[in-house]
Amino acid sequence: MTKEEINVILKRRIKNGDEFNHLIEKPKNQKVKLATGDTFYSVRVMRDWAKAYYKQVAKLSQVLRGKTIEETCNKIHYFLFYDIQYQADGVTQNIRSPANSWFNRREGIDCKSYSIFASCILLNLGIKHYIRQIKQPNFNPKQYTHVYVVVPKNQISGKLDDGHFIIDGTVQSNREPKYTSKEDVFMSLKLPHIGLNCPAPKKKGWYVTKKPCQKAYELYDFARSAEQAKNMLKSLGSDAIAHKSNSEGGAYNIYVKSNSVYGSKRGLKGASKKSSSTRGRFPF
Repeated sequence: MTKEEINVILKRRIKNGDEFNHLIEKPKNQKVKLATGDTFYSVRVMRDWAKAYYKQVAKLSQVLRGKTIEETCNKIHYFLFYDIQYQADGVTQNIRSPANSWFNRREGIDCKSYSIFASCILLNLGIKHYIRQIKQPNFNPKQYTHVYVVVPKNQISGKLDDGHFIIDGTVQSNREPKYTSKEDVFMSLKLPHIGLNCPAPKKKGWYVTKKPCQKAYELYDFARSAEQAKNMLKSLGSDAIAHKSNSEGGAYNIYVKSNSVYGSKRGLKGASKKSSSTRGRFPF
């Protein structure tokens, strides 16, 4: 099967996608010449590229977060398939950052770049996964010809024994293709740690009564009621705390850890407000 024939089969009509522009960093138009190598080298570079550039889609990852791991995988796949065109690489293999893929979404990207994009979103969400390359029985069966992302259902161990979901932006069905051989590369981030001479906030039930240490936490938002504060904490997870106060604009002040994905240095402050135009975008 030729490159042209593959493009005819896998090309699709994509959505406009402009509502996501503010959630993805702009590419810097840098072109890095990498070494020559086989598909195993390609996957190693994909791993390094994802870990180097995952912050480009830090804001987008919060929009694609589902209520469950399965729903998150479905939303990521839906976004990749319907918002980014497919275009097979030629002899030269293009390893794209998410920002570059988005910039070139109308021209198209191939399975490697779809997988990098998916991996970057999952890294931002702290979801363990693998980049899987396979040999396919009916297409150059002696070579590794396809790559996609595999997400274990067991996120505690990260092992695949209990089943897994896949994210393959090249196909609409998102079903795992038949293969005769596979190789997996595990993907997970080692989170940064900061040593601070600050006492841990003491909670009174579900909130704290003393303002948290400004070196460890930063103000994220306000809540007018206990119910609103609890909903915000549920959405933000363990990276956030509520401070009960009437002096700073709200009954509860929501603080997030400065070194978390929600901290201002990571660029997510206010992302949920800006992304309101994407509501109803996904059929889940």
